[in-house]
Amino acid sequence: MARHPELHRRLAWLTEESASGGIRAFYLESRLVRCGKTLCRCAQGRLHGPFYYLRFREALGRRHRIYVPQAAVTRVRRRIEDCRERRTTMRLALTLVQRLYGS
Repeated sequence: MARHPELHRRLAWLTEESASGGIRAFYLESRLVRCGKTLCRCAQGRLHGPFYYLRFREALGRRHRIYVPQAAVTRVRRRIEDCRERRTTMRLALTLVQRLYGS
């Protein structure tokens, strides 16, 4: 990930925000794109890609898309799964505390 410091910084931020509830949804999106050149293969339907983007939505509803280089896709997938597992664990812990202490 050292080759992509901006992506690394944003993933660290996503991890923190996800844990605090500031990020509501996030996922890795794969897209095929058309470049727009009339003589390109994509004009005939053979699109470029796939290109990967980290998509997420903040608690206030703002949506974001961050390009993920092909070399970092596996690491980003792993980080997303880690965030989701932590979020699930936190929800379970909160539910247990509420049941135990009746709040």
